[in-house]
Amino acid sequence: FGVFVDLGCVEGLIHISRLSKLHIEDPTKFVKKGDLIQAVVYEIDRDKNRVSLSRKELEDSPWKGINKVYKPETTHKGIIKRITDFGAYVELSPGIDGLIRLSELSWTRRLKHPNEVVKLYQEIDVYIISVNEEKQAIALSYKRTLPNPWQGLKEKYPPNSEAQGKVLQLVPQGAVITVGDEVDGFMPRSR
Repeated sequence: FGVFVDLGCVEGLIHISRLSKLHIEDPTKFVKKGDLIQAVVYEIDRDKNRVSLSRKELEDSPWKGINKVYKPETTHKGIIKRITDFGAYVELSPGIDGLIRLSELSWTRRLKHPNEVVKLYQEIDVYIISVNEEKQAIALSYKRTLPNPWQGLKEKYPPNSEAQGKVLQLVPQGAVITVGDEVDGFMPRSR
């Protein structure tokens, strides 16, 4: 949960969340017993005889100058670090994560969850949509690293032609159908 530091007359604790601005999972991989370490006194609790320390304040933010490293409309490699109902967080570099929203995962499929396309710790190419250093946010797209199938669908499935599909979902208004395992379409109840 952190690192104990001998301050001479008292012992201080640097909680794992205050070791670095980067995410640290194991403090023993960050420092070793006997290392000299600089820290800032964060809090003193005289009643409990505790000194809380922090190293975060001594580091520059990994987001500083990020606009020069990750420019919009460029493609980079990243690793899926966290998956939520609304998208997937991708680590571009230590301390720098961006978000791929559900709508940016596939050109043609109506996804219920990101794990239909990506898996945890998978390395993927991502397209930078926007970067905001102040808010520490990067909007990413996975689908924009792939060819857009909509451009060729009119030729592949011309109007009034027949195609086989699989019903994915039934709703009061109609059905969502996957055609050719590549595109999801909506068939209204009236049809």
